[in-house]
Amino acid sequence: MDCKRAKGLVLSDYTDGVLRGHALEELELHLRSCSSCRRLAEGVTSTGELLKSAARVDAPQAVWNRIRAEISRILIKEGFVETVLERIRYGLYHLRPTVMATAAIIVLIFVLATARFVSYMNYSAALSVREDIVNMVSLNGEERGSGEYDIGTSAETFFL
Repeated sequence: MDCKRAKGLVLSDYTDGVLRGHALEELELHLRSCSSCRRLAEGVTSTGELLKSAARVDAPQAVWNRIRAEISRILIKEGFVETVLERIRYGLYHLRPTVMATAAIIVLIFVLATARFVSYMNYSAALSVREDIVNMVSLNGEERGSGEYDIGTSAETFFL
């Protein structure tokens, strides 16, 4: 492993503790043989440990007030139109999942309505065919309208 790659790994994955496997073995072998990279690794590790041990301190309220005032000043300086455009951009970027979900619901409603309409049309067509079959069946030699049909067995009569 060359020093350039070793230094890149030391400054990223190695000090974060995420370097594993063959790459870790290669880097440790290089650190044993290269004093420059070893010093860098020791320095970065000790600095990281120092930063981890430091107490977290929140900024004073006065600092936050100045930050808010500066942001407000910048927004006022940019003007109303830019602020509105930023809000629109923000809404489109951050609300995109909501817009997509709404579109999906609308498409689903359209598909369900179409499916129901098609099934209604098929049902109407089936009724029409059934009426045509009943009208074609001969009536026990009697005139139409007598109500008795000679269409076969009683099971067939039941299902028609």
